[in-house]
Amino acid sequence: MEALAHAGQHEQAETIARTITNPSHQAQALAALVEALAHAGQHEQAETIARTITNPSHQAQALAALASAGEHDRARTLAHETETIARTITNPYHQVEALIALMEALAHAGQHDRARTLAHETETIARTITNPYDQVEALTMVVKALAHAGQHDRARTLAHETETIARTITNPDHQLGGLVMVVRALADAGQHEQAETIARTITDPRAQALVLAALVKALASAGEHDRVRTLAHETETIARTIPDPYDQVEALTMVVRALAGAGQHEQAETIARTIPDPYDQVEALAALVEALAGAGQHEQAETIARTITDPYYQAQALAALVEALASAGEHDRVRTLAHETETIARTITDPYYQAQALAALVEALAGAGQHEQAETIARTITNPHYQAQAIASIVRHNDVSQNRQLLAWGLSRLGHVDLLDSVVKVEPAAVCRLAQVIEQADHKPR
Repeated sequence: MEALAHAGQHEQAETIARTITNPSHQAQALAALVEALAHAGQHEQAETIARTITNPSHQAQALAALASAGEHDRARTLAHETETIARTITNPYHQVEALIALMEALAHAGQHDRARTLAHETETIARTITNPYDQVEALTMVVKALAHAGQHDRARTLAHETETIARTITNPDHQLGGLVMVVRALADAGQHEQAETIARTITDPRAQALVLAALVKALASAGEHDRVRTLAHETETIARTIPDPYDQVEALTMVVRALAGAGQHEQAETIARTIPDPYDQVEALAALVEALAGAGQHEQAETIARTITDPYYQAQALAALVEALASAGEHDRVRTLAHETETIARTITDPYYQAQALAALVEALAGAGQHEQAETIARTITNPHYQAQAIASIVRHNDVSQNRQLLAWGLSRLGHVDLLDSVVKVEPAAVCRLAQVIEQADHKPR
């Protein structure tokens, strides 16, 4: 249904959505269609469908999405109607979700004062939720909304109150989850000091390390680089106390990614190279190379990538570098490095991982406009799933007229579901016919 909507086959998508017998699921499908229509600029059709949705929660979400996509005058009218519907929702959690979506629509319409007022009303509704975990989740949504509306003092106060509620949860795992939600909401809202204070009260080292790594990332985005270095070092220390080796590597890799994204490349590499297990170390180094490549540090990324001894992770890292070099317009270097990456990928002895690495390279080449080289590699991939994925990536980045032959070749060999989105781009009517066949098959007696 979503593929049809994105392909512009909105009537067919609506027809299929309306065949869903479960009322809630049907409303959810129609709301997704409204959002797709709104993004496509089909506002009248989107509004017509939105008004037929009988579930108030999904209808409110659909109208809010439409309001956020429209011009200001119409957005204001739709926002008013959305609020009226949202107030009929009896489940307070779903009502909070709808009102948060409405606040975004009001902000889009320039009604910032109304959005701020609504944030306080939404907070009152969230407090009526009886399940403490659900209440914490709803209140953290309000915290973020208040911060985005510029109500930073109220956001800080509410976060403190939400923390208190989270600590009343008797299930230890749920309490931990609640505290993590509060810290992440504060970090997203730019309330770094308060987020750090709460994070330091978390006793589970894995959870603490993960939220502190998220905070490192938030601090980096805010330009607080000195604080990033200090907190990252502390987070690394905490991560190394995690008893489970897998969880420890997960946390350390997050620290490496956060530091790399913050431009602290030397510190990131140092941590990555201290990971004792060779396999886990190269995984962290590959993550570092991807971050460096994305930050435009191509030479340093390549230098580190060439030290990775595992061919799978080295190929993945170099594929990320190929993509970054293409974005920088270094096409000659792209072709050379892609050829070298392919050679490395073909040394991977496990067919599954070799196919995965080659598919990643095809994706990078397709994004770089190297369609001929990408297609040549795609045709040699032996795993059907990854070959279909590779073909789909070429179709996604290429001119429609040049895709038919490759897609026909892929379908004749694979008939794989991963190619359906590609069919949408090349021949939307074919998906309509397929949808009709599926619909007829579903209605046949079994």
